[in-house]
Amino acid sequence: MSNAISELITGLNKRPTTHIESELSTSASASPTSTRRYAKNEPEAGNAVASSASIDPGSISSVEQAVLYLRTVVAGDAAVVSRIRRMKKHQDDHEALWYKGREELLEKHRLRREGRQKVADMLKILGGDSSSAPSIEEDLAQEQADLEVYDQKVHKAMMNMVKSLSLELCDLNIPFYCNRDTITDDISDDCLLRNRQKVLDVLEEIIK
Repeated sequence: MSNAISELITGLNKRPTTHIESELSTSASASPTSTRRYAKNEPEAGNAVASSASIDPGSISSVEQAVLYLRTVVAGDAAVVSRIRRMKKHQDDHEALWYKGREELLEKHRLRREGRQKVADMLKILGGDSSSAPSIEEDLAQEQADLEVYDQKVHKAMMNMVKSLSLELCDLNIPFYCNRDTITDDISDDCLLRNRQKVLDVLEEIIK
């Protein structure tokens, strides 16, 4: 992926006053260490599941609670897991289109430069006047302007997509996305971002 698109994605990894979160990245089953942890003592595992199921995800304030909730309640809900998979595919499809669009724009610039150079070379051979043709500097400035316009459009579309996905995660009762204000107000922006990223990492394991 191009640096510019990557930077746009990286730029979304900020706490939301505008609901802009880390990009949703997802994939599948619980990790081996987590499996071993709950397999050691079956009664405790059963108690953990029952306890997690009774927790209000909007009241969760620690990563440990969130991870337990995700790996027991969320992972056990086939409908929720399926919906998160669709969200991931939606994101991947759009990012592929944005990247393809930028590559096509760069190719268009390259072909235009080559075409102008051929015309200039031909005029030089024929003794014609090529002084009215745009300079290399003018071409580069126009290309940069085109890229900036495109990147701004992608950034706006990406912000809207992330906001939409974040709202869906809230609707699915995913911890740190559905928390009440009284919980998130006590968490710093950086801490909330780290917590959400951990949640996304676990979801990535669950939907694999």
